[in-house]
Amino acid sequence: MPDRNDARDMLRREGLTSYFDALMAVDEFTRLIQADCRKVLERHAAALHDATGLKFAPKEISDYSEPYNGRGKVWSGQYASIGSMLPVLKSDKFSGTDAGLTWDQEDGPQSPYFYSCFYTQNVSLLDHLKSKFNRDSDRLYVDKADYAIVLWGDLAVDPNGQYRFDALEEVVLKWISMWKKAGGVANVFNGQSRKS
Repeated sequence: MPDRNDARDMLRREGLTSYFDALMAVDEFTRLIQADCRKVLERHAAALHDATGLKFAPKEISDYSEPYNGRGKVWSGQYASIGSMLPVLKSDKFSGTDAGLTWDQEDGPQSPYFYSCFYTQNVSLLDHLKSKFNRDSDRLYVDKADYAIVLWGDLAVDPNGQYRFDALEEVVLKWISMWKKAGGVANVFNGQSRKS
């Protein structure tokens, strides 16, 4: 069995010949997924506005990927995500919504899932939102560290290993359906400030 130094030497040798190609492949894959996320958010920005009452800025969509956005931090290797963010304009409650793809290895083998979040300006809104939407979906998660309420979508691959763009779109459409059913932001917050 090779010792730790042998394993590191092998990694260096392999990295010297494959790093650039691997980096190019990861970058291209990231761009493909972000293009899909942008397409879904742009396509449904008007429907998100109609359902929530929030004004979105589709021309200001931004892309992200983790861990690479935060590369200065130590990465635990437990998660990765790629997505795009659709910002909300002039809201005292929300900063935006996103759509993305994530891998999470904390609870066993990795599986790529789609997700969509609504990001709030105030962490205290998250539990209220979850209580309003809980009856419509058992796939909601409150992420107070990121000021987000997460809606988990389906697996990104079908049983045959094929990419499921439709599952990415479905998670955004589920938000639209839930917001419509709830009557939008103003109704969810019982007619509080109209500046949603």
